Amino acid sequence: MNGTRYLLEHSSTGRLIFRKFSAADYTDWFPFYLDPASTEFWEGIPDSPDRACRSQFDRIFERYDKGLGGMNALIEREQQVLVGMCGL
Repeated sequence: MNGTRYLLEHSSTGRLIFRKFSAADYTDWFPFYLDPASTEFWEGIPDSPDRACRSQFDRIFERYDKGLGGMNALIEREQQVLVGMCGL
């Protein structure tokens, strides 16, 4: 089964570009975990922001490796910066 069919890679909207995450995105996504409000209602994530972010990235890449689809990086078209994620 081809898991990339579950990704929106190479798709875009007027404001966003969808692509797979890369290891280099960790640095840009890490600040999300520094704000406790970001994960206030999530259960079962590590207390350490670094471990929580690393765990999420590990799951993202595991799903890619197993062909299960996964998360799309949302890139703001004009400034070319990571602004979010979406997906399975």
